[in-house]
Amino acid sequence: MIDRTDASQLPAQESCVICGRGQAQRTQKRQFHFYRDRRAMIDDDFYQCDVCGEAYYAPSQIARAERLTKAAIAKRDRLNPDEIRALRGEPGLTQFELEDLLGVGRNTVVRWESGQVRPNMAVNTLLRLVPSEPAARRWLDEWHRHGRCQCSLTITRRWPRRVFPSG
Repeated sequence: MIDRTDASQLPAQESCVICGRGQAQRTQKRQFHFYRDRRAMIDDDFYQCDVCGEAYYAPSQIARAERLTKAAIAKRDRLNPDEIRALRGEPGLTQFELEDLLGVGRNTVVRWESGQVRPNMAVNTLLRLVPSEPAARRWLDEWHRHGRCQCSLTITRRWPRRVFPSG
């Protein structure tokens, strides 16, 4: 008996559930999927009918596509523990110094670097800025020292990101 919750156990072809006349072939194709307004390219798995041309998914294929899409987006956008460790090491910061610089709680960086917790997108942006933009580090240092800063930090969507002094 076929377990329909496991996509690997699905048949290579089945009667089309859309038109009922044709045979739907199990097809694998690299294409874009969206999750929460973000898109990612994945190796998709679905059925396509040879008569009506419609494509459809078995429930396990839907779950697989969603899982792969989320993973691809997370991999592309969110820093993994090794990347966090490397970004922290570039300017020569200890875990405690980075926590102070970002204003996060004790052992937060330890949890990020061990993979227990993943930083949110705002923290990802700051983590990427600190080693590549010395002005970002100065801005954060001054902010935590005085509660204010004499410069403005402007982050644009273009890379490389730039920090512009105010005045």
